[in-house]
Amino acid sequence: MARHSKKARELLAEVAALDEHVTDEDTCSISLFAPTGPRSGPPFRTVAVTPDLSYRLRDTTLASLKKATEAALSDPDGVGPYAFDALPDHHISYLNVDEADFVGEWLDAIPAALEQPVFDGDQGYLKKIKHYTLKFSIADNKTFVRFRARTPAMAFKKGRIHAIFEANRFTHVAPNILEFDDVSDLLLFEGFLFVLNATGFDRVVDCAAKIKEIATGYMNDVMQQIEVANADEVVAKLSEDGAFSKKVLSMERLNITAQITGADLAKVIDDFGVDIGYKLEGDRIKLMLNPDDRSQMWRFLRLLSLDHVEAAATREKFVTHGAKRPVG
Repeated sequence: MARHSKKARELLAEVAALDEHVTDEDTCSISLFAPTGPRSGPPFRTVAVTPDLSYRLRDTTLASLKKATEAALSDPDGVGPYAFDALPDHHISYLNVDEADFVGEWLDAIPAALEQPVFDGDQGYLKKIKHYTLKFSIADNKTFVRFRARTPAMAFKKGRIHAIFEANRFTHVAPNILEFDDVSDLLLFEGFLFVLNATGFDRVVDCAAKIKEIATGYMNDVMQQIEVANADEVVAKLSEDGAFSKKVLSMERLNITAQITGADLAKVIDDFGVDIGYKLEGDRIKLMLNPDDRSQMWRFLRLLSLDHVEAAATREKFVTHGAKRPVG
């Protein structure tokens, strides 16, 4: 069983049952996020809500989460650890915030609602909104936060003519309208970040810079173990490209390449016809890579992700870590 899997499933079961404990004392706070420049003010803005809207958002959110969590829990493989380098095979994936440092740093950087300026309907800010959060506090001091990326299904409108029927006539109103759906991309609960939508994770969690930093450091360490003709260019490509850097991050977390040498890679290339070149310089092996060849970069990462000793001994085709296709 994967690390923390039992705890994650217990927490999701608790989430599924939260609708049994709602009260009129429950609260909801909304925060909007839009990237802003130094002259545009803070990126987070809080939005005040009436009690009726708070309860409506709470009930629709809990109903949606109940459906998603029960579906995940009914499948033995429905809950699993989040993998940065691939779309998850699970209904719901999870991260322990204490063990994913950059996720913890991202969460710590989000100011409390009371510290955020109140959203005033600014049109420039509305157009840039990237995601919003709903923070609920319900019975027994249970708190959870729902994150939702802005999508085409969500409209942020202002100035359209609206009419409401009241007292046998239509009355003109022209409100600012923010349309919320009941979908959650991420759920923060009891120290776990649950990923219900992997695409939403990428849109909401601002950790690209941290992933790049980790990927750069790890690939520089790898380059101390093996020689690559244009190592600096290769490291830059693998660190700056989002898809590559996530793969490198997963390798760093598993420390897969700790024992790999240039001789290991050359043997793999020769034995299995992997389309990567190398040359001998005395008794040293130097790989020849083209950073602009994405297919070759993926082959290189797949080489670094493998158990070379076992595969060479069994003469079986190498496969990517956790995947079902050959390297070459």
